[in-house]
Amino acid sequence: MLFPARSSSGWKPPLETRENLYHELERLGYVVRLLHAMQTHQFHERQGLRAKTDQLDAMTIAKVLLSGEARAGYVPSEQVTAYRALVRLHMQLSDEAAAYQNEIQALVVVLFPEFTQVFADPCLPTALGVLKAF
Repeated sequence: MLFPARSSSGWKPPLETRENLYHELERLGYVVRLLHAMQTHQFHERQGLRAKTDQLDAMTIAKVLLSGEARAGYVPSEQVTAYRALVRLHMQLSDEAAAYQNEIQALVVVLFPEFTQVFADPCLPTALGVLKAF
């Protein structure tokens, strides 16, 4: 059994749950070190190990922690994580909006070429109103 603040653990959690698990263990009082995959890989290579198994990964993580070479990785706060998710969503939605606007532009040029002589941008509210009427 692990006791908070008296034990040290290292793990390689899935990317999707890493931050949530880190913050929860930290909240419970555990000393947690998130190890970067490249750091453990380099340590693994220096030991002359070639095979890659879960058991060897666990041993490598334990050896890195015991050797004192472990440099704790940065885990952003929950607020930073939420902000990053919002920025990613905003970028995704912006890309989708641009794709739809490009599609509208292409369709208008092919189906209604005169329209572009009157409206420079067929995606503006006035132009969309005229298109809806037809």
